[in-house]
Amino acid sequence: MKTNDFRDERDELSKNSYQWDIKPFSDESTIPQMMETLQKDGWEVFYIDLNESKLIIRKPIQVRLDD
Repeated sequence: MKTNDFRDERDELSKNSYQWDIKPFSDESTIPQMMETLQKDGWEVFYIDLNESKLIIRKPIQVRLDD
């Protein structure tokens, strides 16, 4: 019996709604400045990985409906 699993649909929506990127950092003290710079460019920090010294960031994709 198949259950209602919407995970694939959510994953697909997330892929189509955001542009994703990874930004490495060398020192934790630089994170606030990096975050401020990224936010000015329209990015948001999705996750901070302190073990691997990287920021997972995303930017909403804007789709024009009049095309």
